[in-house]
Amino acid sequence: MNEKYKVAGYLRLSQEDGDKDVSDSIVSQKNIIDTKVKELGNDFYIVDYYIDDGYTGLNTDRPNFQRMIKDVENGTINCIITKDLSRLSRNSFEANYYIELYFLERNIRYISVLDNVDTGTKNANNDMIQFKTLINDWYSKDISRKIKSSVWARKEKGMYMSSIAPYGYRKNKEDKHKLEVCKPEARIVKRIFQEYDNGKTLVDIVKKLQEDKIPSPNNNNNNGEIRYKWRTETVRRMLSNRVYLGHTQYGKRINLSYKSKKVKYIPQEEWKIAYNTHEAIIDEELFSRVQSKRNINKAIRRKKYEWELNGLVKCKECGEKMTLKVKYKDSSSNEIKSKKIYCLNGVKRHQGKCCIKGSKGISEDDVNEIIYQNLKNMVGKIVDGNKIKELIIKQNDESKQSGIRNQKEILNKELQKTEDEIKTLYTDYRNGLLDEDDYKQFYGEIANKKNRIKKEIEIIEKQEESTPVLNEDKLKSVVNEIKNMKGIRKDIVSDIIYNIEIDNNNNVFINYKYNIFNMV
Repeated sequence: MNEKYKVAGYLRLSQEDGDKDVSDSIVSQKNIIDTKVKELGNDFYIVDYYIDDGYTGLNTDRPNFQRMIKDVENGTINCIITKDLSRLSRNSFEANYYIELYFLERNIRYISVLDNVDTGTKNANNDMIQFKTLINDWYSKDISRKIKSSVWARKEKGMYMSSIAPYGYRKNKEDKHKLEVCKPEARIVKRIFQEYDNGKTLVDIVKKLQEDKIPSPNNNNNNGEIRYKWRTETVRRMLSNRVYLGHTQYGKRINLSYKSKKVKYIPQEEWKIAYNTHEAIIDEELFSRVQSKRNINKAIRRKKYEWELNGLVKCKECGEKMTLKVKYKDSSSNEIKSKKIYCLNGVKRHQGKCCIKGSKGISEDDVNEIIYQNLKNMVGKIVDGNKIKELIIKQNDESKQSGIRNQKEILNKELQKTEDEIKTLYTDYRNGLLDEDDYKQFYGEIANKKNRIKKEIEIIEKQEESTPVLNEDKLKSVVNEIKNMKGIRKDIVSDIIYNIEIDNNNNVFINYKYNIFNMV
């Protein structure tokens, strides 16, 4: 009995194909697929058409492509037909992955009509898949280069290419690449420059704008609701924007690759400028004075806060280092509002990191007090000379240091987590949840972390061979240092503590380098 094929007809048309002949249209693609199904006979029937109209072929972030993949996973379809290979993908890496690995492992027959590719049969054209997908990839690269050259040429002529006009301007109705002054907003721009020139701080300016109910920039995105939420960062950017002098700046960022949406931001001193492209709102003299005052204010930098436990505190849930976030009462003040310790993975969820602690923090003062009291209580129990001798004898009787064993257990757990993360990352990549650039970036980060942990384990294993112990003089010295310590001191703490762990409930765990402190 012949196998019945439940066919998915996949059709895609993107802007990069928009200037081509009608042969690439959605209707044309559908006719080609229907004709091929009829030729294949009664064992093939169309289950559904999956149409992505207006989506690039450089990645698989397409709604109907993803719907098709879900139907592959749940068994709704077992055959995919496209007009040609470029409809499936113009990214050679992704096309080869799906055709030669993903579809193959799930017994999905793939047919590209015009390329005469059919993975259900043996033919020479199947051996040409990698070459043909590479040609499609080259085509996309060439199109991307031509578009970039065209856009860059327009910017050099002073044409404004951004989708939204800067605050104080609007786009000319007849020429969307030309800016014209929006008088109500221009008055606010002048006011901001003049107030800063007169000595007001960014915080003062923002506060007064909100009090006066001045609509904030980009109110077009608020469904008609007028917002008055000004931010100091918005005002700071306005004060340095040369667009208000009548010039157009460009070259602020570049795409890392035609396959990726990621961009690289260029230092301001390397930006390009097209001069006198539109009417100025601010004169050169006022702009120059404001820049001088901004530079003076930049020079008055806030003293960096020194975290005594930096590098010692780790999250007990995910093993990642924890970081201290210091908040000040306002941007121009050195008065601290709060100091909290957070898990790095918990606060970097937007980068694909994850930890059950999330953004739950703990006060630095609370952690310092716990460590400080723990050390003081420990010293209080061993200040007696006889107790010190007793601990030294007991320590020397220990065949292995449990403290080092604990360190090794912690690192082995971290190592296992990184290996699990790599497996999960690869699964997400194979399932199309990550693009190639993100996969490489995240894999590199996790691989570096894995290598670092392995090196730490090697160091600890060497320490096991020569178990660290404290002699009587060294222990007396440590006890005296802690006894006389006023507040947390990193040089003392790091000398005897391996690390400090904080769990999801903000319980604090101290792991000492020397087992003798666990005997107290």
